Amino acid sequence: MTPPTDAAAAVADGAAHSWSWPGSLALRLVVLATLVVVLSGAVAGWLVAQASGQDAVRRMVDQQNDEVEVFARLLSSKIEQSQKVLRTVASGITPDMLDLPATLEWLLQQGLPAVQFFDSMLVVRHDGELRVNLDNGRFEKAAQLSPSARDALRRTLVDGKPMVVDLVADRSSDARIMFTMPLHREDGSVLGVLAGVLRLQSQGVLPVSMALPPRPDTRLLVFTRDGTILSHSDPARVMGRVGDEPGLAQVFSQWLAQDSPVMGPAATQVLPGHVVSMAGMPLPQWMVARVSDSQAVLAPLQGAQRQAWGQVAGATVLLVAVLAVLLLWLLQPLARLRDR
Repeated sequence: MTPPTDAAAAVADGAAHSWSWPGSLALRLVVLATLVVVLSGAVAGWLVAQASGQDAVRRMVDQQNDEVEVFARLLSSKIEQSQKVLRTVASGITPDMLDLPATLEWLLQQGLPAVQFFDSMLVVRHDGELRVNLDNGRFEKAAQLSPSARDALRRTLVDGKPMVVDLVADRSSDARIMFTMPLHREDGSVLGVLAGVLRLQSQGVLPVSMALPPRPDTRLLVFTRDGTILSHSDPARVMGRVGDEPGLAQVFSQWLAQDSPVMGPAATQVLPGHVVSMAGMPLPQWMVARVSDSQAVLAPLQGAQRQAWGQVAGATVLLVAVLAVLLLWLLQPLARLRDR
């Protein structure tokens, strides 16, 4: 028998080392490993997306909760500052002045600079008689007082305690807030009442710029316990009703149903489509709320998640291809053994 030539040996050696397609069992193993990698990538991507979404919502809730609470404290400090100014004016009024209208009028016009802080000043004696009604530097008649203002003065005379009363009007420009301060004799009995009035939309209380939102997808509101809006990111909504506000109406109705007191700490609820935060101001019995469109706020996160899903899909495809080639290479000895 003639021994094989060198060329024939080379052909036989190349055939021995050529790529052989594995059998059906090996192909099933490759397909199974590929499916495991794809499923693992999908589950990992879904878990990461869920975790990032929940983390974004939690950070948004915490940030919005803090913003509302800080805003409520800032507004409360404005109210307290107005009360301190009124207390300063009250300390300059002596019992004799209530029987001397001319002296009292001079004091309020020229003697006490703190009076200029208020738009209007009123002084009422213990018998209910209005001694002074100073409105923007002019003395007016008692007939021009609104029923709500008269009721606030009467309650201060009866209770002997300072009050903060919102004098809501049909137009936002006419809305006022009244601060009352009882005047006491040396024995502690009520001598009369001093009241200062400010426009709600003034720099001393609720300037329009205070409610401007940092983003177009959020609203900042200040409203009374009965649901009357005192300040809004949209000035046209001032003096409107909270029940007409998307997202906030549901939270406010739940709060009313629970008959909860107006407290300071903020609370946030996540609703379908909205994130609503509310904080209370106990002194004037007002509420501060921020309502955000959760879809608009989370839109950047959703875009990032879609981009991340694309990257995960690309990485998974590359990993599957590499894994398949590697498994086929590792299974070559079995494939060649089967071919013999």
